[in-house]
Amino acid sequence: MRNRPIAVCTRCHQMRRTVLRCVMICGECLSKEPKANCSVCGRVRRFLTDGSGICPECVRRATLPSTIECTRCGKSKPPAKVNGEYCAQCQKRVNRGVGMCSCCGKEKPYVHKEDKLCCLCNLNRHAGKRLKRFIDTVVIPNEYSLRLFQCLVATINWETVNQNVYFRIRSFGKFLQRHHVESPLTWDAIIKLKRTLTGNKYKPLRSCLEQVGELLLGVCKEEDLDQDLRRIKPLARISSLSPNIIALFEKYDLWLRTERMNTPAARRNHFITLGDFWKWCARRGLTSFADVEAVHLQEYLHLLGLKWKCRYCLFTQNVTTRGETPPTVCENSKCRALNSFEKVIRCVERSVDGHLARFRVFFGWLKEVEEGIEKSPAPVDRRRKRKKKRGRRTTKYPATIQYYDWQIIAVLLKAIEDPTMPAEEAMMLYLILYHAFYKKELQTVRIPSQCRPPALGVEPSESLEDVLYLEWEPRQLSRGVQSLGRSGQRLQLEPRDEPWLRDLIRRFMKERNQKLRTSQNPYLFIGTKLSPRGGPVSDQYFNRLVERATARITGRICTISILGKCSRLLYAEFGGHEGIRHLRELGLGEQHARVYTWAKRVRVVPKETGPTQNQYARRGSPRLTVPSVDIFGIPTDAGVPQN
Repeated sequence: MRNRPIAVCTRCHQMRRTVLRCVMICGECLSKEPKANCSVCGRVRRFLTDGSGICPECVRRATLPSTIECTRCGKSKPPAKVNGEYCAQCQKRVNRGVGMCSCCGKEKPYVHKEDKLCCLCNLNRHAGKRLKRFIDTVVIPNEYSLRLFQCLVATINWETVNQNVYFRIRSFGKFLQRHHVESPLTWDAIIKLKRTLTGNKYKPLRSCLEQVGELLLGVCKEEDLDQDLRRIKPLARISSLSPNIIALFEKYDLWLRTERMNTPAARRNHFITLGDFWKWCARRGLTSFADVEAVHLQEYLHLLGLKWKCRYCLFTQNVTTRGETPPTVCENSKCRALNSFEKVIRCVERSVDGHLARFRVFFGWLKEVEEGIEKSPAPVDRRRKRKKKRGRRTTKYPATIQYYDWQIIAVLLKAIEDPTMPAEEAMMLYLILYHAFYKKELQTVRIPSQCRPPALGVEPSESLEDVLYLEWEPRQLSRGVQSLGRSGQRLQLEPRDEPWLRDLIRRFMKERNQKLRTSQNPYLFIGTKLSPRGGPVSDQYFNRLVERATARITGRICTISILGKCSRLLYAEFGGHEGIRHLRELGLGEQHARVYTWAKRVRVVPKETGPTQNQYARRGSPRLTVPSVDIFGIPTDAGVPQN
């Protein structure tokens, strides 16, 4: 009970503690007051204000402001308490407080104040009960769909159920309630079904379909899935067009993939440009690409580079025709300003030139290969190559190779053999320093097929610590990639006779199996949030991983690029007459390998941990673990006392 002031009671005239806020009256005198109905709220109250017929609670409410501007959310809502600054919802969050979560150890707002749990950890604690309740109460009308759901439920590990598992199973159950799955289930049916479930919204549902397919049909061939993903991704933006246009674009996609060797990202850009252009042509009455003329293409490129913009609310509107007058009224409902539009740049000249280059390729293919038109409407590229002027010499800077101090490399090599170091960080440093991996190679290196589990929770036929080799994803040559990279399809892990290497691989595979979300993922490094379900992890994942590892060991932040250069320098310096051959086996070309024998060495000092540590704190990630003194004997932020 809140403390009430002590004053003279208005009834007994003695010093007592009051029980009401608006009138000084003690509890004994209040119990003697007669009861009556309040004229405002209608409830029976024991004490009424003299002559007013209104209870004290209604009097208190009438004197308080009805709404306030909450200082936390900024919305106009009723206050949570008398003279309060927060609404009811924000007041609860303020009362719970912010601190270190007792489960995940991160700085987050509390949802359960007594146990000091954040929102996600509190949901994970009750996820098992909620999942059991959903399984017991869900009703699936189709018998075969119910069997599929029961097959997935049988694989649940109830000891590790969290919010993600609950959401996956619940999404799959809701999907089976409204969708009829034909019997028997095949991989073709699963792939066709996944094409309709695009986007991050249906990612848990797609993972459940893959898991059910693995349980009932076995592991699907990786080549089929890779080819399917490469084929459907570029054409996803044109799925709403007419069937004859889609058939034409499918032929064009096949030509781009086989003849020009374009990547899926480049082909997707082609079809984004062509899809938007064809929609613009359809609105103007054109029925085929044979009707497109140079005037149409010039008009589209002109409109693509301009737009209308309101000078007051910054509302934008596309330009529809050349030379049109600006709109008189802003279409923004909150602005409605008169004569406020001005013409501004929508796409810079470089972007428009990129669209024009794709039009040249498409209409050139349509004329020369498909023979669908007689003349290309795209203008010819008349740019001429610059001729070198004789008698003028350009300045050439000497080739340099950056490297870290060898004291740092020695400490990192020693830390790899430490059994207490996190296995994922040690494995990444081992591949960079021992095998000079690039970041792209860290993303695409694969585990041998016999070392992958056939299903989640099932041991593989052979362990990676016994095999001691990794596989490469076949590198596809394109217009920008003309090097095959490393020689051989296998990477032998050396030194094979050292016990610390097998111990490192065993610890790494144990952590990897705990994070594994699908047994079909062949990549060595997998992520939980920064990577797709069956694909490689992102660049940011390795950047944060190497920053976390080097900051913990040396107190400084190193990069993957310079660490790889240090490894190649070691091969070049101590490889003797076979140093060039070692560098060629690491994936370097002949000219690139010889650069390491004569280029100037430039020693680089790793950057300090202070700015990055603050950056991680702003993102909500845990702070970097940094020693009090770095490898050069300079105190770090962890060793400097805070005022």
